[in-house]
Amino acid sequence: LNNIYQQVGVEFRLSERDSFQAELSNGHIRQDLKKLRDSYEEQHPLDKDEVCVFVLSSELSKSSKLEDVEGLMPRKSRFGYIFTGNSPNGKSLARTLAHELGHGLFTLQHSFDDEYGGKKSQGETANLMDYTMGSEAVQLAAFQWNIISNPAPFTALDRDKDAHFKSGAVLTPNLDLVRIAGSKTLYVSDIYGFKPVQGTLPGFGLPLSDKTNECYAWDGSCYRSTSSDKIYTIESEAYTNVPVYLFYNLDKDCGKKAYVLVSYSDLSEVLELKKNKQIDAAKRALLSLIHKKENASKVVACIDSAKSPAQGAWTEQSEPLDCSAEDVVALQKSYQDHLKTKLRGDIQELISLLKQYRNEPCFFEHISIDVRLEILSKLIRSDIDDSVWEFSFGKLSLGDRFFLDKLVLSTPKIDRLRLLRDGFMANGGKWIEIIFNKSKGFFNNDVTIADILPLATGLASWIKEYYKELNIPISLGTIQNIGHPDLNEYSYPIASTTPICIGVPNDGSEAYYTQQSDSGYTYKLFLRSAFEGRLDSGQAIVSQKFLGVLDLTYFTPPRTSIPRTRLFNTELNLNLFEPVILLASRDYSALGIKAREEYVVPAFLAVIYQQLLNDKASWDKVRSAGNYLAIGAAVLASPYTGGGSWAAYTTIGAGFVAGIDEALKDGRLKLGSSTEYDAKHKDFYQAWENLYNTAMVADAVANAPQLIRAISKVNLIYRAKQLCEISRVRSKKFFEYLSSLRSIKSEGFEKLYKQYEIIKLTTKIEAPFIFNPKIAPHISNALGKANLKRIIKLNAKAALEAITPAELSELQDLCRRYLPVPEPGEMLRKVITLADAKKYYLQYEEVPSVQKFIAKAKDYEVSSAKNMIEYLRLDYEGTGFKPNEGFAIIEFPYPGETQIMHPFEVPNILMDNPAPYTNTGMSGSSRTIIPEYYLSEGISLPQGTQLTIYDQAGSQIRQYVLKITSKSKGKKKFTWDEK
Repeated sequence: LNNIYQQVGVEFRLSERDSFQAELSNGHIRQDLKKLRDSYEEQHPLDKDEVCVFVLSSELSKSSKLEDVEGLMPRKSRFGYIFTGNSPNGKSLARTLAHELGHGLFTLQHSFDDEYGGKKSQGETANLMDYTMGSEAVQLAAFQWNIISNPAPFTALDRDKDAHFKSGAVLTPNLDLVRIAGSKTLYVSDIYGFKPVQGTLPGFGLPLSDKTNECYAWDGSCYRSTSSDKIYTIESEAYTNVPVYLFYNLDKDCGKKAYVLVSYSDLSEVLELKKNKQIDAAKRALLSLIHKKENASKVVACIDSAKSPAQGAWTEQSEPLDCSAEDVVALQKSYQDHLKTKLRGDIQELISLLKQYRNEPCFFEHISIDVRLEILSKLIRSDIDDSVWEFSFGKLSLGDRFFLDKLVLSTPKIDRLRLLRDGFMANGGKWIEIIFNKSKGFFNNDVTIADILPLATGLASWIKEYYKELNIPISLGTIQNIGHPDLNEYSYPIASTTPICIGVPNDGSEAYYTQQSDSGYTYKLFLRSAFEGRLDSGQAIVSQKFLGVLDLTYFTPPRTSIPRTRLFNTELNLNLFEPVILLASRDYSALGIKAREEYVVPAFLAVIYQQLLNDKASWDKVRSAGNYLAIGAAVLASPYTGGGSWAAYTTIGAGFVAGIDEALKDGRLKLGSSTEYDAKHKDFYQAWENLYNTAMVADAVANAPQLIRAISKVNLIYRAKQLCEISRVRSKKFFEYLSSLRSIKSEGFEKLYKQYEIIKLTTKIEAPFIFNPKIAPHISNALGKANLKRIIKLNAKAALEAITPAELSELQDLCRRYLPVPEPGEMLRKVITLADAKKYYLQYEEVPSVQKFIAKAKDYEVSSAKNMIEYLRLDYEGTGFKPNEGFAIIEFPYPGETQIMHPFEVPNILMDNPAPYTNTGMSGSSRTIIPEYYLSEGISLPQGTQLTIYDQAGSQIRQYVLKITSKSKGKKKFTWDEK
């Protein structure tokens, strides 16, 4: 336990008490635990600094609704319960104990609560307060350290049933400590013209016999009834053994008022200052105490006046102190006046004053925008060492604290836009550039990249919020001559077509995305070296170097080859603040970044993320400090979604096309205005319309940005001119197939890529043809005697229902000539479902047979269920084949007695076999060529037939061999012997 908590300087002294027994008879687990607690404390009263944890039999949890719970300890409770049967070893028991003490003693919430990582992060971190399996998940983040430094106050009245202020004490607005007998209701009113004082009780409600409330409000000297003018009599005394309720945000709306619980000793400074008549100082000390405890605060629930105030008086939810409260503003005035006197003096005096007031609640929030800009302009300069950005606590101190983030991010919302415009974006973003350049580097001994991350991510979230108002310049590229006289050129955002890929070599990074070379071949891009990112003169300059590895297998003519690898380089010179697409090929969980998800962030932040990875010492600091919770705020759009001022800019793929579509709108609206105009331009607009629909459908499909970048990138626009030319020649067929793209559903990359093949195969757009590596060599050799490239193309067109009758006839003739029917003795193969294997073969009473479609065993290799369905087109209507289930294969030698034909020679075969049957003599897959044949009648399986069972991955599970045992009265007897 102490090994876990030593990271935050906490040490426990553990003692084991004798076994204790209590009668637990009602079977209600939570009532039983309370009874256990009460019984124990009656016999063993706890000292003020003690907590008690019961280590119980697992049978207690198994017999209750807590069967999956290892431990239980309510927040701010001094009693906890651990069900040891669910903790397999000592380390696990220690982790469970530490987790529960985190709740009860230190009021920590789960790391996956909504205000932190959210439910999606549950079980994904090594944080002590996560539900992560394993005894090593014991990390604590920086914000948790702050909470732990202020453990919950315990008193003799610490009970669930005492969670209303009638059981504790409160402060009156003149800072007297009192108790209000019987009240559970906070009442706020200015009926007597008195302004609320944060931390005190401005008024309360007392229940009457008729179940209504009589309300009392502070009038400046006492609590007075708002209905009868009666004064409530109170006595002030030192209530040392009860909790003290401090109410704040008293002038906020319902749902924002909150309170914290403190002990009498916590109030010692406040009460001492009040005693010495230093009232303003006492009020400041009270605010500091609230600020210190606000992470363990609760919101005061809104209560319907028609209902009993006892119904849900409080809710579990922390609430920050509101710095705009009138009394808080008044208390800050002298501090802010003092700060202004230091603006013209020595910079060290200014920093010393900021350090002096660093823990004063609302001090930084109340700095005016003019003063804030002046302070930052003095601190962020090229001639200033970055050590001045830290509060130093001595020459040898390891606890120097970077404070620029607090100075910037505490800016009130009303001032943030001006701070961006007049500060961080002024002079070409010089402040960002200076902060970055002084923080980067492995051996930096002052401010590091890890230190500036909360500042950078906070600024990024502001840029997202005020994107429309900021008018950020965008770096544009230009495409000229897209095929229409009314639009000779089109400008597009460069960053929208080139992602910034973060990562460093040998850190587990994989391929980022695919890209076509100039010759049209597709390569997977791997990191060759970490990208070089600079912030200079208002620009984010990014140089990326990739190693491209050929992604697919291509058919090539004799004596030609395609480079297996080639180098790809990208160069970006962007405005510091313009949006870019950030991409990683592995998870960076501490940054909240998932592999191959596209994130939209300002360019400067992408460079800072990469520098963090480069500065490994800095990266380790982020991981250990748990800063990932702050970094998550920088995710501006993940994954890419349309709509909104920010994300709409990100014109990947479909958005890119949509931009040009808008530019073409005026010309398109002229269609129908004259016969001459239509004759000249209608073909172009019809071609563009189909391309537009293609891209818009793609945008709705999973992985669409990756796909669009892979198959087209900017070349998508150049194709508009080609589409115009093609439409004039073969418009009817072309539009027919392009229009079919409108029916694409969100089934992902492969289906969309298949639809894209239609464009390649039904037009003259030049592109290499995908050739599946599973094709049998003897088939490739046989077809190579003809025109292999053309056969591949015709087969793919047939698979996509895009083949013409003349082309079909040509393909059938090629099958007859180069893919002959099986000879007697050749091994035949048929794929069947597992259900059919059991029903019609292994448990069948008659000697089993096969019929209809068959293939040669040598013509293809057994693969996964998914591939077999695709290669043999087993996805026909009513199929029993499923990609996530296994299958069976029957193999036997062709006896030669039954005629085998090419399927297209069978009369009326198309009537019984709709798509995906192609009638080409091939299986119908565009990804391979597998000849198929047709049995004129069924064949009884001969002795030695093998029936093999495969799992969904295509791995053999077991094999049976058919054995004919005898013939009796013309009936064969047989067995299937497992091999």
